[in-house]
Amino acid sequence: MPSYSRTIILPRTSYFHPLRLGLKATLVANLLVLGHVLLTTSASAPIPIHLIPLLPKALSTLSALIFLTLLWITFTLIENCDVHTKSCPKEAEKGMVFGKTWVEGGCQMIVLAFWLRYWKDAEVIMESFSHQLAREFVLLPLTFFSTILSLILLNLHLLTSIVLYTKREGLRGLNSELWCGKTGWWVGKVQLDQVVIPDVEQGLGEKQ
Repeated sequence: MPSYSRTIILPRTSYFHPLRLGLKATLVANLLVLGHVLLTTSASAPIPIHLIPLLPKALSTLSALIFLTLLWITFTLIENCDVHTKSCPKEAEKGMVFGKTWVEGGCQMIVLAFWLRYWKDAEVIMESFSHQLAREFVLLPLTFFSTILSLILLNLHLLTSIVLYTKREGLRGLNSELWCGKTGWWVGKVQLDQVVIPDVEQGLGEKQ
């Protein structure tokens, strides 16, 4: 029986978006737990907060960081969800702001820089509350460093993907289409694979 060559379109396996979404979900969870532990630890402190030097300023700074980071990540996630609900996602991407590659990449670098810049304030809080041996206190340093790790991984993940894309497409790929498009648009394309299979129906038709 003769065999006929057919071109079959197969989706390219890409873990870019699932991995990125997982990192963002981890970041949100860490921020919520950190904020909760910060609130409960401060409320149950045996010594009034205003009597501990530098503590009020440190609490204010860390609270602002948590709030602004949650605000940024929430706007980004909502915008991405809104794009995928449209009948034509490609057209909807033109109105994106936080989901653009250069905006999201720049924001996550700035957010990471601020968290690294104000780690001393977190250290002040941990030292001030270190006398509280409650189990919940362990979550304070754990979620703080986990938040920084999530931000580092988000930056490395995006940077690595762009480097691999540049390696594949060359420097000409670093154009406005890359930076102004939706983050990760360069992954998940389709690839053509040539597969030879026996075509029974066409073979019988030709014989007739």
